[in-house]
Amino acid sequence: MVMQKSPICLVGGTKPIRRDIAAGLTKDYFALAGSFDQWTASMGADSVILEPSVVLVLALVAEARPEADIVMLRRFFPDALLVVAGPSSVSGRMEACRSAGASGFLQWPIDVECLGQLLRVIMAGEEIFVSRPTVGEPTTQKTERRRSPRRKVLKNGRIIPDNGQSPVDCTILDVSRMGARLRVNPSNRMPSKFTLMLSDFTKHSCEIVRQDGTTVAVCFLDAVASYDSALMAESAGAAAKSIIRQRVG
Repeated sequence: MVMQKSPICLVGGTKPIRRDIAAGLTKDYFALAGSFDQWTASMGADSVILEPSVVLVLALVAEARPEADIVMLRRFFPDALLVVAGPSSVSGRMEACRSAGASGFLQWPIDVECLGQLLRVIMAGEEIFVSRPTVGEPTTQKTERRRSPRRKVLKNGRIIPDNGQSPVDCTILDVSRMGARLRVNPSNRMPSKFTLMLSDFTKHSCEIVRQDGTTVAVCFLDAVASYDSALMAESAGAAAKSIIRQRVG
């Protein structure tokens, strides 16, 4: 069965940046619903394009005020998840974006593959807000808010690589329905995908979404797959909801 791709709309940034992002995201899980300019140009016309499930706001200049974009975009896309990507110079607007209704704030620049993984985690029910300081600031600030509760556990776990390498031990710092945060030995080379065995012998297929030194954040692919399956199982009436509503200004 072919997996249904989730429509995504790109707002802001330059055409080359949007082109590169679109090329990376549409390889696997996303279908391009066009840029915001293309979307608004179709309003009132007979043409039909996909209504996005995700709107990615590229706030890439220091003077950007992405929270204002979020408020405006919510009027156009009431059912979409709105996610902001911005550099450290814009990260001070993160809380304003959260208050305006954004589902995530991701630090720019970011690898496109990692961007796709984080967007899928957000679609699966998480809210991810991450910021890092500018050069010269003394500490690193990272904040996250999750819709699925995260429990601190501090228990032993085991990483079982999918490539047949020997399992390695890890410490599970916290766990949620959608993923976990692990502490690993820096001498161990981490595979991008592996099976995580918890202390109760429960197993999850995992993919790394972030790594910061010895701390690794993973999403549970089986949980994300459940979300994808739910999309595929939508009725024709529900699927029609993904088609753009004709709006006449």
